[in-house]
Amino acid sequence: MNVGVARTPVPEMDLTVCLADGCWWVQSGRPWESLSSAVYGGGRRSGIHAAANVTVEGSYRGADPGADLARRLEKAGVPRLAVGMMTAVNVSRTRWAVDDGPGGRWFAAVTAGTKNALCAGEKPDWLSEGPGTINMIAIYDGELSEEAAVNAVITLTEAKARALRDRGIICAESGLPATGTGTDAVAVLFRKSGRRADYAGPGSSAGFVLARMVHGLLHEILERDEDRNDRPPSLSLVIGGARSGKSEWAETLAARWSRRLGMGVTYVATAREEGMEERIDRHRQRRPEAWATLEAPGETLLSRLRELPETAGVVLIDCLSFWVGEWMARRLAVRTSSCPGEDAPEPEPEWTPEEEKDLLARAADVAEWCRRHPHPVVAVTGEAGLGVAPATAVGCLYRDALGLANQVFARASDQVYGLVAGIPVDVTALSEVTVPGRRGDMGVW
Repeated sequence: MNVGVARTPVPEMDLTVCLADGCWWVQSGRPWESLSSAVYGGGRRSGIHAAANVTVEGSYRGADPGADLARRLEKAGVPRLAVGMMTAVNVSRTRWAVDDGPGGRWFAAVTAGTKNALCAGEKPDWLSEGPGTINMIAIYDGELSEEAAVNAVITLTEAKARALRDRGIICAESGLPATGTGTDAVAVLFRKSGRRADYAGPGSSAGFVLARMVHGLLHEILERDEDRNDRPPSLSLVIGGARSGKSEWAETLAARWSRRLGMGVTYVATAREEGMEERIDRHRQRRPEAWATLEAPGETLLSRLRELPETAGVVLIDCLSFWVGEWMARRLAVRTSSCPGEDAPEPEPEWTPEEEKDLLARAADVAEWCRRHPHPVVAVTGEAGLGVAPATAVGCLYRDALGLANQVFARASDQVYGLVAGIPVDVTALSEVTVPGRRGDMGVW
């Protein structure tokens, strides 16, 4: 016996839940029948005493997963006659429950990771980020007909697809609603005696109980953060000069979080098309077709962002420089309106305290929305303060306004990247100075 095993009895089902050495399993002294897609002990089997789920590295690419699992199960002390699955999720976070109804009693256990979620029929390059996996184990407290066992597999699959739809998880490559991931596994276990269920589809009494329970478990898992150490930043700021590659890098970040979280991207465009048709068209051609686009020119940015639903997924704002420029144009118009009938005077090269206060407040409102959005936000902005001093008063005003706004967004960001000649530099990692009031977990500027 492995003395390091944590055991939780489930007396109403005559089974025990166990955890040891990165291996979670449920076992019983009485043998089960099984129907599963597990890589170890899969297919239709008899005499099964355990169903297990084992944590492996996200980069796992074993040539013989069945043999690898056999060694892990033996080391953990899992009964030899078992079905076994693997996942990159920490199996100590397995959610399980017992539920019953007119159709009988079920035990169900679920782990879920949705990296590279896909829609059946689409084939994204899921190996690029490491597989996401949804593993489900269901045990009926009695006998299932052969047809009912197949029904139960279908019911589990439909409940999974419903939970993914409810959480708005999509295939990042196609933009279609996800139905699972590329490596999901399922196991249905039952006895040769006891209460018999001839059907277990979603329209049957037994299937209803199973679907209700598994949908609830999956919904809970998908709602919480699966791995807090791998939690994407709420707000990432990408800053760089003209032609620095900042937009391309921001798109790379947005695509990364999209694949990892299994959701789409909404691209928020702040530029007006007049005079920028060629550049805007170039950006459009570079973005994946599945990304949604929200036009938010001028000072409409905050109001348009507030219209976005949670299902907008990852949000990419490109770029804050245009937003600051529109704010500046409006403020200069207010200045000149005080001199009707006269030629517009050269503006003073400094912002008044009231004007700076207005800009900082507006920037803080946009940054706060970004922080509150339930999914990652990537914001792009320009760096106009590293060159020579502008030759005109208007140039000086724009440089100062953009610099002030950028400071607000940087302090609100969990991650700041500076682009230099197309090379991203993690500014937050390089910094050694703590800034009071900094938001997020990094704690540095």
